[in-house]
Amino acid sequence: MKTIEDIKTFISNNKYRFYYGFVRLVVRAGFRVKVVKVSPYENRVIKPKHFKKEFKTDKGVLLVANHTHRIDPGFIMYPYSKNKNKITVPAKVSLFKNKTLGNFLKTCGGIPVIKKADELTEKDTSSFNSQGTRQIIRTFKNKDIVLIFPEGTRNKDGKVTDDCKSIKRLSKTKDKDKELIDVIPINIQYHRDKFRIRTRVMVYIKETDPDDRDITIENIKNVINELPEQYEGNKTLVK
Repeated sequence: MKTIEDIKTFISNNKYRFYYGFVRLVVRAGFRVKVVKVSPYENRVIKPKHFKKEFKTDKGVLLVANHTHRIDPGFIMYPYSKNKNKITVPAKVSLFKNKTLGNFLKTCGGIPVIKKADELTEKDTSSFNSQGTRQIIRTFKNKDIVLIFPEGTRNKDGKVTDDCKSIKRLSKTKDKDKELIDVIPINIQYHRDKFRIRTRVMVYIKETDPDDRDITIENIKNVINELPEQYEGNKTLVK
């Protein structure tokens, strides 16, 4: 029989799953979200009841996405959070200054990172961000998920312009010469110029294959940007 302490420990270790449930509820109630897996052969619309099966992973996952709105992470967590995997999201340190918001972000998997423009010396910034990098690598080793916006800021035209070299080290993470992660490009598009409740949101997820060598750090920017066009060019949908 479980004791009160066992229950408290379970809640403490799984608190993020309750927050993920809250995020899924807000996304489903407030927006019209369609999640699509895109491949050269067919596009598959993934219904919420199939999220757990479709987005199950047995290794670490690095999600690389464009960034147009501050709530983009919620729409990406939406399909991936049905599983037990924890999702880590590096975010600028200023977001953690508010205690309530900071605790929420940390529980959901947010880790603070510092840009060189912040008021720290370059040496302190490097040390602080190295801690974040080590935490991300631990996430991969635990077979969990890391979400990266390679530009580190929002781009209102929905395009990734950064060369993504900042994630090169993470993508090469290995353990005993075995690659720990899959790299998955994602594109989010809002079907209104002005963001409103019940806005149609498209989440395009590149369907990868273990033998797929088309996705590299050098061309991942183009893969992300071309996902909506690839979807429009192949409307054979399997629901």
